[in-house]
Amino acid sequence: MVAASLVAAISAGPAVAQGPPAEPAPSAPAATAPATPPPSPAAVRAGQEGPDIDLEWTDTAVGAPRRGASVCTTLRGPGAPGSPTVCIRGGRPMVAVRRRTGGVVVLDARVRRTSATSVAAAVAASDLGLRAGAIRLRLVTTPGRPVVGSGTGTLTWRPVVRTGCTRAGAGQVFHGPRNLRRIALSFDDGPSSATPAVLSLLARYDAHATFFVLGQAAGGKPGALRDVIAAGNTLGDHSWAHGRFPGAADMNAAKQRIAAISGYTPCLYRPPYGLTNGRVVADANSLGMTSVMWSTDTNDWRRRGAADIARQALRAVPGDIVLMHDGGGPRGQTVDALRVVLPTWRARGIEVVTVEDLLGYAPTYRVD
Repeated sequence: MVAASLVAAISAGPAVAQGPPAEPAPSAPAATAPATPPPSPAAVRAGQEGPDIDLEWTDTAVGAPRRGASVCTTLRGPGAPGSPTVCIRGGRPMVAVRRRTGGVVVLDARVRRTSATSVAAAVAASDLGLRAGAIRLRLVTTPGRPVVGSGTGTLTWRPVVRTGCTRAGAGQVFHGPRNLRRIALSFDDGPSSATPAVLSLLARYDAHATFFVLGQAAGGKPGALRDVIAAGNTLGDHSWAHGRFPGAADMNAAKQRIAAISGYTPCLYRPPYGLTNGRVVADANSLGMTSVMWSTDTNDWRRRGAADIARQALRAVPGDIVLMHDGGGPRGQTVDALRVVLPTWRARGIEVVTVEDLLGYAPTYRVD
């Protein structure tokens, strides 16, 4: 219900009168037509902030939208399929998008008032379907707010590549915050021939994961690492060759190999076999990486069947880091288990995210 007024504002069409006009009563004085609101000299501006589009609306006559009012912008161009219309409501800020194909979706956006006459919203480009190219912006008239003046603008959207994250928090973690319905999914020992199937299932269910990669395996499948990043997932360091208690030189060799191949520099490290001590944690920290353990182990490496793997995974609760494997042996059972686990989590309202996103680590980007 909280979005009802905004959804109505961007969905409604012009009113249509029904039936013949009524005759006025003979004694009634002529009604005075309500004054038409003066046009507002409004403008829209857009910029790119990493993976977000930052839209700012300015109206020097009326000011930023107040409670119950909204302003909208239509984006058109090869990088905006379906010409989405983005609206922001005043009062209790909210952003929604309407696509030409129909339907209104309320977005998770960062809204701020930039002045007495302006309001801005940072919206993920992926939520708008943006691709690289020139985007034309046009303010659209909202009820009671005719728009004139510089109500148009342009934006050249450039491809964005995730390059790493800004490490923060504890030197070693076993789980993330418990207050959000999020689970972090992680895969060890890849890349392997199973990695493409895992990526396909993640994409199908709008899920993401962190892949802890072995340095010696990375060079054999460079395309797989790049595909991991292109799909919005992340890469972690799992040592060079899965030895016990590797040192800083081993960790760094794997980290540099992963970065050279994928363009993504890991900020997370997972010790092989989960074997750790103070020195392992300190070495990882010295290389700018948090040591990541887990709180739900699917034991998929034992290959006891897809049903058993799925049962173990579905024991996870919000905030858990779930351990699975996409390498180190045949992983067909793991892939089959994901066909059960991912739709079940979605039905339960669980968002499946990378470890970095679960921990709240700020991503870094490169704009090509």
